[in-house]
Amino acid sequence: MRSLLPGLFFLLAACGTGTVWNPPIQADLDAAYTTCADGESCVIVQLGCCDHCNGGAAVAVNSGSLSTVVDELGEDCSGQFACTEMGCAPITAECRDDACVMVEGEL
Repeated sequence: MRSLLPGLFFLLAACGTGTVWNPPIQADLDAAYTTCADGESCVIVQLGCCDHCNGGAAVAVNSGSLSTVVDELGEDCSGQFACTEMGCAPITAECRDDACVMVEGEL
């Protein structure tokens, strides 16, 4: 077993891309992205190369912030990546108490 470890460490080091993407979570978003008023449109934004069910991340933002959030917080998907194909409950965005929130549906 000891002889396999150096090769495993080399393989892991060779697979790295240098930059690790830390997906944002809803609670950490700037209020400017999530503030809404009743009737204003909130949208779900998938920020990872994979969707939220398969290793990516999703957040709820006001529709006016959509492109800014993707540009500033989205994962760089220019390299090679692979996603699983697991299913999960759908999510939607709603405006509650003047903030966009994610609402998970049923499977």
